[in-house]
This record gives sequence, structure tokens and C-alpha cells, in this order.
Amino acid sequence: MSSHTSGIQFDADGENIRGLSRFGFTALCELDCSVGEVCDSVFRLDGNPIEVKFRVRSKNDGQASCTFVDLSIDAQEKLARYLDAKARVNVGNDDLMNRSYDELAAGITSSAQSSETGEPAKAQTYVKSLAMLVMLLVFVGLALVAVLFMRSRSSLSVANSSLVGNYVPVHARIEGEITEVNCAEGDYVEKGDVLFRLNSPALRLELEDCKSELATAGSKVVALETQLTSCDKKIAVARKKLDIDVLVAEAELEAISMQVQASQKIVQDLAPHVQRAIAQLEFNVANNELLALLAQEAAAKSEVKLKKFARDASQDNILVLGDRLDDEYAKLQAELDIAKAERQHLQRKIGMLADHESQLEILAPRDGFVFAVYRQRGEFVRTADETVAISYPGETWASGMVSVGQASRVRPGQPVLVTVPSLGKKLEGVVSAVGHRAMYAKGNYSAEFRGTTATDVPVKVHIADLPQGIPSGMRLEMTVSTGFGLQWLDDLTGFEIKEVYAKRPESKKVLEQPALATVKPIKGSGLKSDGVQAATTKVGFE
Repeated sequence: MSSHTSGIQFDADGENIRGLSRFGFTALCELDCSVGEVCDSVFRLDGNPIEVKFRVRSKNDGQASCTFVDLSIDAQEKLARYLDAKARVNVGNDDLMNRSYDELAAGITSSAQSSETGEPAKAQTYVKSLAMLVMLLVFVGLALVAVLFMRSRSSLSVANSSLVGNYVPVHARIEGEITEVNCAEGDYVEKGDVLFRLNSPALRLELEDCKSELATAGSKVVALETQLTSCDKKIAVARKKLDIDVLVAEAELEAISMQVQASQKIVQDLAPHVQRAIAQLEFNVANNELLALLAQEAAAKSEVKLKKFARDASQDNILVLGDRLDDEYAKLQAELDIAKAERQHLQRKIGMLADHESQLEILAPRDGFVFAVYRQRGEFVRTADETVAISYPGETWASGMVSVGQASRVRPGQPVLVTVPSLGKKLEGVVSAVGHRAMYAKGNYSAEFRGTTATDVPVKVHIADLPQGIPSGMRLEMTVSTGFGLQWLDDLTGFEIKEVYAKRPESKKVLEQPALATVKPIKGSGLKSDGVQAATTKVGFE
């Protein structure tokens, strides 16, 4: 580090220095040291010289800002003692420093006070009063700050709040063209009232085709049942004939067996007399007849077996026709089962189509006022398209957002003050869900929220009793009471966690007409027409 010796000596009480401290000073004279350079010099403190080093930090208009560098311990102590002594000089130019012990013991505080007792006393009283007022204001301010702080710790505002859950969207259950619109916004409707009527020519044509196919399938079933009955009778006759054939074959076998026995007797009788009483030729003739009868007997036995086989097969509805087997009964039975299955399928399909036809009337699912009509006559709607929304009184839902940092303070059951600013009404609610379970899409549940990257957390509030005349979509102001976190303080302020779904006693429902609404009761004709009822009865399942 470069060093430069300054030719100037500084006197702490002189005119060439200002702002002396333990760390530096301001030189009021030109220095031959450049900015950033370290200089050596001599300081006089009450006439006592000390050697110091300082660095020039900046120069401006003949002045230089300097800071001490590497002061020795001795120099630091001398500088500190000098500055402390200067700080005590004239600290109190108070008369106490100049009074004798006798004056202090006599109670004389000042010569001025002993000579003047009027105006100074008043001034002192005024100062005391002003001090007391200032202290009182400070105390009130601290108390107000404490109250506001405690209030901020016991409540939490919910941003972007709105009423979302006191209406029911009514959807089309089948597609079709709207032919009738029987409601308008503000109308009061009851459960079962016909709100829309649709027309679906394709559905009606398909229903008529299915009914025609069902009639054909029914005729086919009847014809197959008739054929099966006839086949059964034919098999019964064949079975009786086969019984007779077996008896005939057995009789023929028995006759042949008797002939064989007689022929065998003759051959046995002739055998000893061959070449003596009878000729060999005559014996051969008798023996050949025996052999022929034995062959006939074997054939007769086979015929009996064949007849019995045919009779046994007929018990299983199988007819033996020459060299082939005919199972006409089983074939007819299979065709009948298939025809019945086709008929049952058509019956179910017609029942389903009849139910779809009844859904061409869109009915009110509950009592309430028509909140919005989304469709008009002539429009084509598809399945699940919204057609109308019905607002209803009673319990409902509201939703809003809190920041991620404040979400941990909110939990189900906390009371909520709900305000409708545009109507000047205040309601009471209860937190029912926080986070992804509180997400809504047109009042319905949605689980898209995951809370990983979101900056706001949704809050769902249950309102047990919604007054009339507050439609869905109204903007709200909601404040959640979170409590203080101290049981004794919560008990003192009356804070408590409530039931989210508190059961209310049943009471008679009274619906009032909202402002600027036209009450027009409308009645529907029911779910099914007489034609559909008759068709359903006619093709009912077996």
C-alpha cells in the first residue's frame, strides 16, 4: 500500500477540520494527496499531537472526505477520550452543575425559578399535559393496531366469490328437434312439468320397424311350435309302429326258431339210417334245409335287434329311415329357440325405444323458478345438451379463492359471513371443502385442481338457507372466521367449528315470486302416452 506524507497538521479544535469521529473527518483545506491515496499526518487533540494515517475518499470544492487507516491502539484511545470529553462539554448547561452543596440542600434549584414562579409553572403544566396526551394517543394507536392484528389473525377474506349452486341444469336425454317450448325465464315450475317436447322421426321409424319385425318373429315362433307339435305326434305314431314291428320280428324269430328245432330233430333221426334205410341224398336235403333255417334264424335275430334299436332311438325323437337317421324334432326345437330369442331381443329393443320415445318430453326434475332457457323451438339438441336451468330455494353453494399461503388456515366447519353487496343482504355459511374437492364447473364437482402449481386455492361454502330472489351467479363478499388458535381466546370470543351438513327439521315449503318474474304454472301430460303404454303392454317380456 503506497503512503504519502502530508505537510498539513490538523488541530481538532482548529478551522481546517470538521466532523471528526473515530472513523474519519472532513478536511477543509487543499490536500496534496489524490483520491484513494493513504497519507501520514499529525493530529493535535487539546494540544497533544498523535500520528495518524488516513485515506482520501473524495474531494469536492476544496474539501476532502477522509477515513482513518491502521490507527494504533494508543491513537485510538486518545481519540476516543477526546471525543468523549467533547461530548460531555455543555451537556447540561444546567444550573445544577454550577450550584453549591448548600444551595442544593436548601432546595434552591435555580435562581430564575426562585424569582419567577408564574409563567414557568404554567409552561411546565402545559408540557406535562401535552406529554400525557401524546402517551394516550400512542396507547390508543397501539391498542387499535393490536385489535386489527388480532382481527386479521382470526378472519380471512375469500376472493372471487360467487353463488354457484342453487340451480339445476336440465339436460336432454335423447337427441331430437325441439317442437314445443313450454317455459320462459322467471316461470315457476313443479316437478314433472313438461318443459320441452322433441321430435325424432328416425326414432319413431325405428320403433315401427321393430314392431313389424316383432310381429314376424311372433308368427315364426307360432309356426315352429305348430311344426314341433306335429313332429311330436308323428314320432309318437312311429314309436307305436316300431313297438309292433319289434313284436312281429320277435314272432317271426320264434317261428323260425321252432322250424330250426324241428329240422334239427329230423337230421338227428336220419343220421343213423344213412346208407341203410335212406339214401345219402335224402339226408343231405334234410341237412341243407336245417342250414337254411339257421340262416333265417340269424337274419330274424338281426331284424329284431334293428327294430329294437329303431324303437329305442324313437324315445329320443330320432327316426331310423332306412340307412339314415332323421332328427327333425331337434332341428325344429333349435329353430324355435332361435326364433324365441329373436322375439325377446325385439321386445327388449322396443321397450328401450319406447322409453326413448317417452324421453322426447323434457320434464322439470324439481320445483323452482326457471333461471335460464338455453334453447328455442326449431333447434336440434343432442344427448346431454343443456336446455334449461331451474333455480331453487333452500340450501346452496358458493365458491371463491384464497391464496396458497393462507389456505392452511381454512378448514371445513369454519363459519363464513356471506354478503351480497348488490342486494344488501348478509347470510351465514360454513366452509365445506378446501382444495380440489371445492372445484366447480357450472355448480358441479370437478377434480382438475391439484394444488401443485396453482397460486390460488378454491374454497367451497355451504349456505343452509338461501332467501328468495338471489339467483345463481351473484357476486359475493365472503369472510371466513378462522379463530385465534388459542382455545381460551376462541372460547372468549365464541368461535366454534360448525357441522357442515347440519340437518334441519322439515317445514312446509313456501315459494315466493321473485321481483319482475311472471308466475305461470305449467302442467305436463306424464312420461308415456297411451300408445306407448299399449305397445309396452303388448310386447312385454315373457
